[in-house]
Amino acid sequence: MKEKILKLLKENKTQYLSGEYLSTVFGVSRTAVWKVIKQLQEEGYIIQSKTKLGYKLVESPDNLYSYEIQEGLRTKRIGKNIYYFEEIDSTNDYGKIVAQKPFEDGDIIIAESQKKGRGRFSREWVSPMRKGAYLSILLKPQISFEKITRLTIITALAVCSALEDYIQKKVEIKWPNDILINQKKICGILTEISGEVDKINYVVIGIGININLDIEDFDESLAAKASSLKIETGKIQKRKEVVQKILNIFDQYYDDFLNDENYESIIDEYRKKSYLIGKNVEVKIYNNDSIRARVLDIEKNGALKVELENGEIRDLLSGEVTLSTSF
Repeated sequence: MKEKILKLLKENKTQYLSGEYLSTVFGVSRTAVWKVIKQLQEEGYIIQSKTKLGYKLVESPDNLYSYEIQEGLRTKRIGKNIYYFEEIDSTNDYGKIVAQKPFEDGDIIIAESQKKGRGRFSREWVSPMRKGAYLSILLKPQISFEKITRLTIITALAVCSALEDYIQKKVEIKWPNDILINQKKICGILTEISGEVDKINYVVIGIGININLDIEDFDESLAAKASSLKIETGKIQKRKEVVQKILNIFDQYYDDFLNDENYESIIDEYRKKSYLIGKNVEVKIYNNDSIRARVLDIEKNGALKVELENGEIRDLLSGEVTLSTSF
């Protein structure tokens, strides 16, 4: 009933709705309506209440409630079910718990904050309360393992395209899963897979976006290489709208992915947004070995195509890349 009353208040923002009217529409007592209004106010909704007139919604909080996110989705699969948490250890970890039981392809876990947010190599992901967006997309695509790397590609491209459209600034992808603005990390993507030889059980794609973080939210080591949409644009951004835009675009790419369509244009777009192509880099690979190379291309399977110092051409499927001044 809370969501239904909220929807009705949103649809009638220019007028008051009486408690009697709301109780009649929803078949509950006026006391029940009043309790819902109080609950919404406690959640941050500014609702004016006037004797003999009723209730009027003045302002909605920028919270990532499931019904707020779903309100702006135009998706086929993504976000039909959204698990919302004010605080959680890790959205990816919870996604793996959800995946142990039947779930819908495209279920979302989203939180206002994470206590144990993490990126690649189990590094901490700073997740302050109501300043970023921390979500995981739970998928169960019936595809071969050789195509699974495409999911990270379409996720990175969806985030990059959504942010670029939203803030009207250049956004780039640093292979394999970092999203950059002005060479600083804005978003990280963590893809985790469970499967067998001939079957994928589930995929959890974690997305952490720095939206309204201030420079003080980063420690000294991160401040030099991380940023937020607020810092880069100089103004507070609407977190809900950022998430909605990302999920809407991801849904389109994911539909193409499942139907094996438009991948050539997707990988071409990914290449155009690549931060690394043409640059000299140092890549840490397995066993903490590192190589110096020049990045030539991004292959269709998501591999980084590089030329080593000795002229050898190699495809790298994983690694940690930093820019290098020499080659």
